[in-house]
Amino acid sequence: MADADDAKRRIAAAARRLITSGMTIWCDGGTTVYRLAEQLADDPVSGLVVVTNSLPVAEMLADREDCEVHLLGGRFFRRSSLLIGGHAAENVAAWHFDLAFLGAEGLDAKGAWNSQADMTALQRLVAERSGNTVLLADASKLGCRAPEFLAGWSTFDRVLTDAKPGQLKTHGITLAPGRLIAA
Repeated sequence: MADADDAKRRIAAAARRLITSGMTIWCDGGTTVYRLAEQLADDPVSGLVVVTNSLPVAEMLADREDCEVHLLGGRFFRRSSLLIGGHAAENVAAWHFDLAFLGAEGLDAKGAWNSQADMTALQRLVAERSGNTVLLADASKLGCRAPEFLAGWSTFDRVLTDAKPGQLKTHGITLAPGRLIAA
């Protein structure tokens, strides 16, 4: 588990480098995106607006004076401390994001997977409302599928991972040049 946590921290550090002053970003749920929130708390960005459905992400950034945090309403999904469902989707429709950071529970040749239909529906809506969609996923997700399909690889402008190109290829994942960022 220590290796996976180290990978998540490296992925989060690479994600942090994509964020600049004045951006509006989406921070999804999950441990890797939470590590990004930790990075932002330790290395803040001035004028940043963070929109999230993750209670842990909102709590991590809530006391930062240089960060405006917006938490969407919705049905509470206890396992991940997320707000999902129709109300969350209605709320996200009011936003446009410079960057959207999404997580996933599984990655295979088809794309990314997650556990709940309401969650993947919200993630797809966020991707539609984002100038750039960035998937944060450590190598432990390779070859795994969760119950719900999130999106194919073309949905993601960038994929930040610790997986090596050979590992991705083994799982049938081919990304266009410039879309893969190694962490």
